[in-house]
Amino acid sequence: GEACDVCHGNPPLVHRADDREDVIGNRLKGYESQTRPLIDHYRGRGLLRVVNADQAVERVYADFLAAVGG
Repeated sequence: GEACDVCHGNPPLVHRADDREDVIGNRLKGYESQTRPLIDHYRGRGLLRVVNADQAVERVYADFLAAVGG
């Protein structure tokens, strides 16, 4: 089977039944048409908060709390 480049198969890589190119393409189209416009909507109202989630969980949580005033 396939293995993740990071975890090297421990745990094993699991594919969802709907992990097909056509389904993923539809999900991306849905994101572009329905979800992404929310970024501009909330940014335009001064309500968008961005948190870098590519860091340690503790740091993400702390940044999240700071962003929402917690």
